[in-house]
Amino acid sequence: MKTEVETEIDKCRIFRLPSDEQLSEAAIGEANDLSELLCLVDLLPLGLRSDFYTVIQRLVESAERRQQILTVLHDSLTQMSLDLKYLIFDLEATRRERDEAIKLINEW
Repeated sequence: MKTEVETEIDKCRIFRLPSDEQLSEAAIGEANDLSELLCLVDLLPLGLRSDFYTVIQRLVESAERRQQILTVLHDSLTQMSLDLKYLIFDLEATRRERDEAIKLINEW
């Protein structure tokens, strides 16, 4: 029979962290889109290009910040998952020790 903690952990396991490969594929797709946009802007008359380049530069900076945030978030979630596994292990060990102590007291 599962404990209350184990049941809650099972609920949390539904959420899966994206792999490093998935994060990289998203970044590559975004970079390709921006590259395509730059090619299209290069086809515009010179007078319009500078306005578009300014906006594209802000998009690139925003994408880089978002990627950094996602990387930090991914690392934090991975660490939290590991910490949770250690806590569960410690909780189970503590329960075993408690049960053994109760058994010794009852036998005495």
